[in-house]
Amino acid sequence: MSGIPPKFMRRQYLFLCTDPVHVGTGGYRLGRVDNSMVREPGTNVPK
Repeated sequence: MSGIPPKFMRRQYLFLCTDPVHVGTGGYRLGRVDNSMVREPGTNVPK
């Protein structure tokens, strides 16, 4: 150890999602995802 208490040690994690899950908006079901995603009109990026 480098003398740093364990609760202050920096840790990095990498997560890989296999399903496109997003909270979204609306009240109807689309299958696995409950609500549709809201996207920026110009860039098509989720809000």
